[in-house]
Amino acid sequence: MRIIWNELGRQEWGDAVGAACLAQQWDYGTVACRLGARVARARICAGAETLGYAQVILRRFGPLRLAWMGHGPVWCDSSDPDPDALRYLAASLRQGGRSILIGAAGDLDAPGLRCGMSHMGASVDLLDDPSALRAALNGKWRNRLVAAERAGLDVRVHRYCPDWLVQAELAQRRSMKYKALPPVWLKCWSRVAPAGTVSFAAQSGDQPVAGICLLMHGTSATWHIGWSGPDGRRRSAMNLLLWSAMLWLREAGIVRLDLGSCDPVAAPGLAHFKEGLPIRHRPSVPTRLLLDGFLARPVPPGRAGYAAAS
Repeated sequence: MRIIWNELGRQEWGDAVGAACLAQQWDYGTVACRLGARVARARICAGAETLGYAQVILRRFGPLRLAWMGHGPVWCDSSDPDPDALRYLAASLRQGGRSILIGAAGDLDAPGLRCGMSHMGASVDLLDDPSALRAALNGKWRNRLVAAERAGLDVRVHRYCPDWLVQAELAQRRSMKYKALPPVWLKCWSRVAPAGTVSFAAQSGDQPVAGICLLMHGTSATWHIGWSGPDGRRRSAMNLLLWSAMLWLREAGIVRLDLGSCDPVAAPGLAHFKEGLPIRHRPSVPTRLLLDGFLARPVPPGRAGYAAAS
């Protein structure tokens, strides 16, 4: 196995990872760089065959270098996940200095210290025509959508994230005690990918009652933030917004909408809402810390074909 670093340009990387999750997209790495990190992008090879790709975000904390690989590697269609890839990536990164790799490991016997729980992700395929998509909705979810369509709400589309939505969602974070990417990240994303943000707002007259912001990358989109006030919840505005977003994204050529995690324990209400859609479940394997002591089987340097990450 060989790990080849920083070989591909933006277009080639985009073509290679396609509709992969946000953390493996080129623009996500560019935002990380502008916020003080470094990025290394790897091509994982076995002989002449490319098995997959991995974007790694590098940050220093004093003498310690942390390397985070979010939802990677992205495997080629013809390749099965290689359980040794994480060890090879970790060993290759150490060519550029001692580091700790934080990333997913696809099997329970993988090396490293488990530091996160596995959970299910949820995404919606948008290839079907609108009538088929609507027919695939859960009956109760569809009934709430019908009620929202009759509730006199005006849906407005913005190619940015309105400040009122950012502020309302921040207040929601504080009250519900959850964490998400900070507003400065979204501002930087908007500069890096000016066409990569779209928001949908439900309004009663001039008063917004709910809103969602989505990030577009390649042929996929990712849920970023969402908020609904009491009037929006009473009128099922979020059902109307998400349905409107699905139709808009489909017309824009987006084939998949990533809704993030679907955790009935940590967020039962949100999970129940997502389950009303024709979602495709995506298992997310546990995150692991790879320290030197956890590399149980050393990788032979002669076989690895390492190249230093930049």
